[in-house]
Amino acid sequence: MARFTRDRFVDILTTDHATQTESTGAHDLGKALQRTLLKIEQELRWTSDEEKRTDSMSEGYDCSGTTAVVCLVTPSHFIVANLGDSRAVLMTRSSECLALSHDHKPANDVESKRVKAAGGYLSIDGGTPYIHHFPTRSLSPSISVSRALGDFIFKANEDKGPMEQMVIPDADVTITERSSNHQFLVLACDGLWDVVSNDAVASSIQQVMSDGATHSCDDIAQGLVNEAITSGSRDNVTVVVSILPLPVVPSSPSENKTIAATQKEAAAATQEKSDEQEEKSDEQEEKSD
Repeated sequence: MARFTRDRFVDILTTDHATQTESTGAHDLGKALQRTLLKIEQELRWTSDEEKRTDSMSEGYDCSGTTAVVCLVTPSHFIVANLGDSRAVLMTRSSECLALSHDHKPANDVESKRVKAAGGYLSIDGGTPYIHHFPTRSLSPSISVSRALGDFIFKANEDKGPMEQMVIPDADVTITERSSNHQFLVLACDGLWDVVSNDAVASSIQQVMSDGATHSCDDIAQGLVNEAITSGSRDNVTVVVSILPLPVVPSSPSENKTIAATQKEAAAATQEKSDEQEEKSDEQEEKSD
């Protein structure tokens, strides 16, 4: 399901009406990311139906699903949509770490209320909260996130709507204004974040970059994967690292004012030079007369 989501995401997003014009604002682009993930959820369900999977706990039912985190980088903003516990994190040139997403865990108040209202149960195992159908986790499938694509066995309460189930495909969106201080963007699944904190990832990247050599995004990402594995991660580890170019538009009101003042000064200087050229032209005409 993760591969299906990856393969379909760009095709669906680029047909969304919000992506058809360059003037679309960050808020509307965030809505487009949400709509895209919901359409993928619909296609995943159709695929499940075609393969004769049912919304029940019958033998052979495919319980698979996937978390998702996506980031749309515009000239002025980072627009992130996430489902589950994959994360998007910004690293700054001043070695700060800024979270662009928040994990959807069953223990969160909003999530746990919905899970219980849909007939689910919660348990803690090794510090990790799980959702399951029966009071005893061993008697039924379980899941450690409260939002995801697929995982239809946790979306089978016929008395509840799609956004009222134990697990829902409703992505959260964050919008962050770009700054010249932003240096790296990291997207990764929980195989990394379970064993390496946001701040530790920032420190690792800064340490790699401090040697003065040139490092590719692939090299940095592979280093983080290796760090997760040596730190004891037993989950799949997927990491994407992007080195960020400087934003092409002002990232703060003060910068807007500075650029506006500079443009006004330039316009005034151009006008002054034009006036001088006209005066010289007039003088030349008077002399010729």
